[in-house]
Amino acid sequence: MINSSFVMLKQAPRQWFRKLTSFLLDFGFQFSKADPSMLHYNKNGAQLYLLAYVDDILLSGNQPDITQHLLSQLKQRFSLKHMSQVDLFLGIQVLHTNTGLFLHQTHYARDLLHSAGMESSKSVNTPISPRDSKLSSDNDLFDNVTLYRQLAGSLQYLTVTRPDIAYATNVVCQHMHSPTNTDFKRLKRLLRYVKGTQNYGIPLTSGPLVLTTFSDAD
Repeated sequence: MINSSFVMLKQAPRQWFRKLTSFLLDFGFQFSKADPSMLHYNKNGAQLYLLAYVDDILLSGNQPDITQHLLSQLKQRFSLKHMSQVDLFLGIQVLHTNTGLFLHQTHYARDLLHSAGMESSKSVNTPISPRDSKLSSDNDLFDNVTLYRQLAGSLQYLTVTRPDIAYATNVVCQHMHSPTNTDFKRLKRLLRYVKGTQNYGIPLTSGPLVLTTFSDAD
């Protein structure tokens, strides 16, 4: 069983990050090669993972006694506020279920639609039109480039828990430099898809660590 804790550092993060990571390395952690903000601990069957982002820390492990010992040591060295079970981290909501965790960004998606003024828009069933290449071209430059870039950038972060919009978001983001009115139509369609799928996310359940992929050979 994995136990997760959310902790907040009260000190300025830049000032304390080096001291924090030095302490963790002495404790037995190692830096992750995939993410410089993540450290992992793996000894005698105990596995702990710690993610430090700005002044927030997410700690997860499979042995509660070692996790509590680490938290106790951290409280002695740093001024911490223990938030207990994680429910929200970096805009990602964590729903605890009987089978594991469900990660989603419903609040983030709702705020994104509000920023775009599309809370009441009609939803569509796909993030990009199958006839997108035949979309009537309006090559005039979109008159609010800043808005386009803000919405496209926000959609990029939404793909953290929404791989179903990854391709359509990539298409939209390819035109951030000089978006046309046609590009903005594609972006609005993607937002309309998000409107109808705000509760989508990624379930995390226990099982074999085997990567399975599917492809359409046609």
